[in-house]
Amino acid sequence: MAKIECNIAFVYWNPVLQRMMGVPDDLEVRVVDRDPIVADDLLGVGRTRGGQGRVTLVADTAAGNEAEVEVYFELLSGGYDIDLKTSALVFPAEIPDPRRSLKLPASFSSRNHFSTTYVRGLFKVSRDCMIGSPDGPLTFVVTFDCFLQLVYWNGRRGAYVGLPAGIEVEAVDRERVFKDRVLARGVLDENGRVHLRLDPDHEVMPDLYFQYRIPEEMPAAVDLDTNALSPSGMPIPRTWSSFERFALEDPATRGYWDNFTGYRVGTQAQPYVFDVFGGAPKRRAGNLARPRIDGAEVLSRLTSLIETAKSSIHVQAMLYFNDPIGRRVTDLLIAKARQGVAVRVMFDKKTTGDSFNIYVMKCLWARYLLNLSAEERERFIARMHVEEEAEKLRCDTTAIRAAFDGEPNARLIDTTFPYVEIRPKPPSHAPEAYRELAERLPFFTVARIDHRKMIIVDGRTALVGGMNIGQEYLYDTPFDPLKDADEEEWSKWHDIMLEIEGPAVRDLQALFHERWVEEGGDAFDLGPRGLGEGTNPSHPYFPRIEPHPNGLPVLIASTTPGARLHIHSEILGRMAAAKRRILVEVPYFTSQEAWTLLEDAARRGVKVICIFADHHNDSLESLYAVRLRYSDLLRAGVEVYEYQRHMVHAKVIVVDDATIIGSANLDHAGLFNHYEVAATVEDAGFADAAERDIVQADIRSSRRIEEADIPSLTDISPVAKLYIKGFVNVWF
Repeated sequence: MAKIECNIAFVYWNPVLQRMMGVPDDLEVRVVDRDPIVADDLLGVGRTRGGQGRVTLVADTAAGNEAEVEVYFELLSGGYDIDLKTSALVFPAEIPDPRRSLKLPASFSSRNHFSTTYVRGLFKVSRDCMIGSPDGPLTFVVTFDCFLQLVYWNGRRGAYVGLPAGIEVEAVDRERVFKDRVLARGVLDENGRVHLRLDPDHEVMPDLYFQYRIPEEMPAAVDLDTNALSPSGMPIPRTWSSFERFALEDPATRGYWDNFTGYRVGTQAQPYVFDVFGGAPKRRAGNLARPRIDGAEVLSRLTSLIETAKSSIHVQAMLYFNDPIGRRVTDLLIAKARQGVAVRVMFDKKTTGDSFNIYVMKCLWARYLLNLSAEERERFIARMHVEEEAEKLRCDTTAIRAAFDGEPNARLIDTTFPYVEIRPKPPSHAPEAYRELAERLPFFTVARIDHRKMIIVDGRTALVGGMNIGQEYLYDTPFDPLKDADEEEWSKWHDIMLEIEGPAVRDLQALFHERWVEEGGDAFDLGPRGLGEGTNPSHPYFPRIEPHPNGLPVLIASTTPGARLHIHSEILGRMAAAKRRILVEVPYFTSQEAWTLLEDAARRGVKVICIFADHHNDSLESLYAVRLRYSDLLRAGVEVYEYQRHMVHAKVIVVDDATIIGSANLDHAGLFNHYEVAATVEDAGFADAAERDIVQADIRSSRRIEEADIPSLTDISPVAKLYIKGFVNVWF
């Protein structure tokens, strides 16, 4: 006789006891053979036993002639509910408090549900087989639970805070034709959390999203000190929906599920967190956008913007050096502050002060990792010591910071985070030379660093890109592309900033405001509505900006560690969908995910061009991490170039008709760990111009890499390659 042994379990989330539990004993379970023409056939019956919601059924399939049967399972409640305190079966009238009981569906069918291992509960099986096992039953959750937390950025506290208690939240099934249907309701607690349990008879695989609407009789504003709803507090959205939002801790997760196939959203310990002011970056139409190429053009434009500022100047950079350029910019800012313009500056004092360590690292490379003769090694190290001492002088920002002291309209804030420092741990098979290197390497910080670079003037015009405040970034006389940087008085870098004038500047200003307040700065005015939406044309920080008639759409994306990974989604998402071209010009590239996307795109016929720094790269880790990937890129069909004679620090990516310029590199730090900003201009003409005026222009100053070049370009010690693979590619 042909039989199928079925080991099944039915469980539910118990919100009172705060754990997943098996349904009570003695509930009837059926195994059914689905018949698409006539009535389904009952193959076996059993009852839950053992206190874990488990049942073992034997399905008798001898009567049929099919080689396979299509089975599903039914759990019958018999009209009972579950007492959540005792986990016993009770009649509904026995527990008047609905919060203490769980209403079971009259009949739960696995037919259109998925198990906890995402196996659909309707499947074809051969006769004489087993479904599940006694030790590992196929488990179905008979409840549908959603765990959410709704938060907002509290500038007073410098942290995300849950929305005030008492706001009702709904789980909704989106209907294409009829009115959307509410599946569950719940009320936020004091931490902005809510547990929603969908009706047991809800539609299977709903098009699910969440929403709230604050009634008109309740204030739609929050007191930042008490976190209570208050008519005089900071306005919050009166209506909100997760439909076009992304989870705060996982920006790749959208807040709308089309034909949801799971059994829960979030967990009690890890709810889905949504920032009610956040969501996906918005495209702002009507912007003027222009690349500013290299230090001479940017310094001239920056000087003009500062000198003509009327209300506010906001500067955000990682590095702010005490060199001729740093002092000149400081003098310009202080002069405007004394004219009544509000000047706010953020930079990382410790990272600036420690920048001489790059020469310490180069000396270690010379001693342990580069294949140099003794004479070459000593000459290289001697030159690095000279440059290290010169760097230490401009790393001391005491004079820069003192210039801001006592100026009522100017304030400077240090954005240094506490360092989390590591060293590479040698693997057990590592050679002795690697162990010695690990002992001598300085500690590397893997903590957050504010790596954003932007200048915002009057809330209307902004420069955003890769330039810090220092003489390698900004200079008066353009460098000669045919002259080696080593022959110049100081090294001038090739870099790019994007100038934006238009509505997108408000998004940059909002990012600055968020970081400024987080670091202890004054919560400068967001505007009449408190949302930075720009309703007042003369507002000093968030003025109303009318779209330019012939302006371009611009999207501002950011990396905010622990909150937003929009740059990762923006760049890598576009690479994955590229149809015609991907053009990449970055100095630091260790993202294995991005490497793979470039190679895959080239293999499917997309034109892929990469321009990297040559030996002028200030980071030898990044130089060789990139070079060790050249063979894979070339085999995939990628055109690879190295920019000659000067360090290329630009971060420019063109994907089809989108051009992305910002502060982020294609490495772990830029995509995940550092504060970053990037602007995407979505326009075919702008992208064509970027390819012509940036990429193709730089190719003329570059060397194309061929397979035959790779041995000489990667002539480093085996220890160096182990260091790159085991440490740099993981942490940088």
